[in-house]
Amino acid sequence: MLIMRTADAYALIYRAFSLISFLRNLQVSTAKVGQFDEDIDYLDTFLDFKHLVESFPSADITGPDTSNPPPPYRLKIKRGAVVAGAAPRDSIHVEPYVSLSNGPYEAEFGGKNNIRYTPAQVEAIRSGSNNGLTLVIGPPGTGKTDTTVQIISNLYHNYPNEKILIVTHSNAALNDIFEKITRRDIDPRHLLRLGSGERDLFQNDANGNTEQFTKQGRVNYSLSRRIALLSQVTFLGTSMKVTGDVGYTCETAGYFYSEHVKPAIYKFHEDLKLQDKTSNIASLFPFNEFFADAPSPIFTDNYEHDADSAEGCIRYIQSIFNELNDYKSFELLRTQTHRSDYLLTKQVTDLIHITNFYL
Repeated sequence: MLIMRTADAYALIYRAFSLISFLRNLQVSTAKVGQFDEDIDYLDTFLDFKHLVESFPSADITGPDTSNPPPPYRLKIKRGAVVAGAAPRDSIHVEPYVSLSNGPYEAEFGGKNNIRYTPAQVEAIRSGSNNGLTLVIGPPGTGKTDTTVQIISNLYHNYPNEKILIVTHSNAALNDIFEKITRRDIDPRHLLRLGSGERDLFQNDANGNTEQFTKQGRVNYSLSRRIALLSQVTFLGTSMKVTGDVGYTCETAGYFYSEHVKPAIYKFHEDLKLQDKTSNIASLFPFNEFFADAPSPIFTDNYEHDADSAEGCIRYIQSIFNELNDYKSFELLRTQTHRSDYLLTKQVTDLIHITNFYL
């Protein structure tokens, strides 16, 4: 749980009060995995390795094989023993990794963090990304909202099956948080705004269309996304020379994936195993025509690049069918009320619920 409040105007520093030390004393485990007490993917929290090191001035940092590995980083933390009169010295094992490509249309995905968080803010992000209560206090302009958004982003990606509830005392504060969330790498279909002021929040999508995040707005978004994705399925079927209206409904799209797309992916992977690193991957790839409109060439005759690019394209195709599976029930529910209720109940595992509450 994260609690954020404004301090008096005379407070000159950003203060983050976390319960990490309190949890140490109680011997409460957070994200404990194996020999480590915490194992969290910090995604785009850190801008570079120097930023990471500066964020933990009293910790022992190990792990990277290179002197300055680029982000993102997964941190495995062993908390130091509590000694009276001295701050505990944590041991942090850093694991840099390369983010998986999700296809050639990078413009469709949200932006990344570009804020160089202070050590106090990083401590708040660390605490908020673990179990327990985190209290962040600071005057206006000290980055409480940006810190909160980073915590939400980390939780969203580390725990994709969990729910996130954001409660504020004013519409302005909530909408400020929400607008920043929509600019991050978070799927818009997982966002919902409830409570008074919900109709005051608008966001333009990648095509310049105005979106609403009310229940009605999310239902309309789901229906329009369904139509757009089915259109892509139809084109995919045409590019694979498959006859029939494969993009007629979510159900027919599912059959198309099982009977044609999935076997094509399997055959591509099996054929690739038989090739050496001088092989032309483009000649084996079954979806060249579908990605003919990619903004940049998918294949460059570099084996490692082309292999990664092909896997990214496959993930992109799989994401189409995964998302359509979520919209299948909208074809059976005919009224807006039933669709809104379904959005709130059946998809509650994936939704980020946004509401506000007046104290």
